[in-house]
Amino acid sequence: MGKKFSNNNSTRMAWIAGSIIGIIGAGVITIHVLLGSLALLSAVIAFILFFYYGTDTTVICNEKGFTVKSESRAKGKSLHEYRWEEVTQTKYYDNESDEDHLTTRRILVKTASGPGFNLYTMKGFDELIAIFNQKTNHLPYVWKKPREMSNIYTMQERSFS
Repeated sequence: MGKKFSNNNSTRMAWIAGSIIGIIGAGVITIHVLLGSLALLSAVIAFILFFYYGTDTTVICNEKGFTVKSESRAKGKSLHEYRWEEVTQTKYYDNESDEDHLTTRRILVKTASGPGFNLYTMKGFDELIAIFNQKTNHLPYVWKKPREMSNIYTMQERSFS
């Protein structure tokens, strides 16, 4: 099996935040040099903070369980391995941002030893949910889309027939 799912966002978020604030600073500097310079300095600081403190998470699923690898330049690397039987709960939920009202789909997996991971939508998100539905057959529910074209999942009772 060996399927790999990643939220490698620290570098991407650093570039996005730095670029947006930098563009604003470049525009403001034409009107007011001091304010523009402060905005450009803020862009550099935002880039460094996201780059240094951001965490990249990778989940690797195999036949016996899954491995969660977290990497942060500030906190270092961590590696946790779990068996499928250790999963006590899976939870799909949506987060809506207060600023832009965009919805982010997430999956939270809890294990007997605590939270396993909490990932948001990434490439292969639907496949990740399907794998956890299949491999955690000891849980009394699965996550299914109510309609084929839907982006959301709802909890459905697992049929044990």
